Amino acid sequence: MSFSSISMVKKKMLGEEPSINKRLSIPTQAIKLFSEGKSVIEVTIILDRPISEIQEYHNDYLRLKGVGYLVSLIEAHRDHLPTISKLINSIIQNPFTRNDLIVALGLVKDINRLKSTKKSLEERMEYLNEARNHLLNNRGRMNHY
Repeated sequence: MSFSSISMVKKKMLGEEPSINKRLSIPTQAIKLFSEGKSVIEVTIILDRPISEIQEYHNDYLRLKGVGYLVSLIEAHRDHLPTISKLINSIIQNPFTRNDLIVALGLVKDINRLKSTKKSLEERMEYLNEARNHLLNNRGRMNHY
């Protein structure tokens, strides 16, 4: 038996957990640190690796946790994250029913038609206001005669 095997057996018998971190790969160490609640910044500092590399390990960790769809969603819509964040905060602050959300999404799909209708109504109101003002001015003139 080798000394390292004897040492492992001794540590197991004494209830000591053998130090395995030295044998873990960098990605595995990162995932272990994330599972312990460490942030991306903390893991970057601890492992002294580039942030882009640690972010990839964090994405892998999230996928392993079963939230990979969120990672994919974030990666696909990175440019729209501020808007998505505002939308989520709005939904949290003003709880909607499922039907409310379905109606709202229907309105969003129809936004161009609604904008066009609004513009048309505004133009019609402007025309009617001008016509009213014209009639009022003419009525005032007729009273002078």
